Amino acid sequence: MSAVWSSFLISSLAVATMLVLHGFIVMCEISLMKLRYGEVDDEELENLKGCRGIMRLIENSDLSGRVLRFTKTLCTVAVGLLLIPWVNDCFILLDVAVTVNRWVVVFVAFTCAVSVHFIFAEILPRGLAMRDPSQGLRRSYRVLLFFQVITYPQMQFCRYIKRGLYRMMGVEVEDEFN
Repeated sequence: MSAVWSSFLISSLAVATMLVLHGFIVMCEISLMKLRYGEVDDEELENLKGCRGIMRLIENSDLSGRVLRFTKTLCTVAVGLLLIPWVNDCFILLDVAVTVNRWVVVFVAFTCAVSVHFIFAEILPRGLAMRDPSQGLRRSYRVLLFFQVITYPQMQFCRYIKRGLYRMMGVEVEDEFN
């Protein structure tokens, strides 16, 4: 197997992984919103609270919201960046006769990122969570807890920067919607 094929397969796997992770984050976000607005009956809510991880997300909704926003940004940027070498490899594997301008690669990667990302990492998981928020939360909460652990130091750093910027703008951190 050539180096280009190896690179293409690794890039494909990386992009697919980030899309799936983002999809689970969106599913968890919509499910938590449905719970918050009372679209799950009390009995089902109590069943969900029986799971320690889900209970942790519900009880710490402020932290859960920050993790959701940060992780969605992280996954979106990662997909965009990972698609650049993937598109470049596609052009090489398709044996495009002319040397492809780097901006063409970036444009095609951006177009692919928006299209594929919006369908598979936003619309599909959102619909699944809207259809059955309880099941969506059961399937996705572990991904959010995982990201909560691995992104916590970066989130704290960003929160420190955010507080400074908000202070300069005259906005209280507590004024932020969650």
